Amino acid sequence: MGTAGDVLAVVQTDSSEKAISIWESENFFFDLEPLPGAVEAVKQMANLENTDVFICTSPIKRYKYCPYEKYAWVEKHLGPDFLEQVVLTRDKTVVSADLLIDDRPDITGKWPGQGPSPTPAGSTYSSQPATIGTCRCSPPAAGCSPGRTTGRPFWTASGPAEGTVLWAPPWRSGSRG
Repeated sequence: MGTAGDVLAVVQTDSSEKAISIWESENFFFDLEPLPGAVEAVKQMANLENTDVFICTSPIKRYKYCPYEKYAWVEKHLGPDFLEQVVLTRDKTVVSADLLIDDRPDITGKWPGQGPSPTPAGSTYSSQPATIGTCRCSPPAAGCSPGRTTGRPFWTASGPAEGTVLWAPPWRSGSRG
């Protein structure tokens, strides 16, 4: 099974009752496997100096199982300490952060001008990006530059993977105080 974003793409293009019933079924979110290297990458980022890592996730509209399973998934794969780092919101644009890693290429919400702009010249691109990174670090962190992340894995033991470009969203600017 792919990522939740992969399934969402199927639901958006083919809104069959079968696809929706899978998305809303018990254990759908809990049984999703992490992307290869993702758990290690999150733990490495959490150990970086002056870095707070949060898990920002969106519930589906019919959420009978979704919120609980997302928390249970975090505990299963990242450990109980990460439960305090979960942010559950339908609109990720209202969360202030220096970096957002997401499996959806179409993050939209309250803030005007949100969402990815065309891929900058010289950046890596694939027709279905696996990850979007948003960066507004000032000064930029090692490996952080405006652009768009398009590959897996995006984080390695030494920092962003080769070819990874981070995208600075238009609704975020400046540095955190």
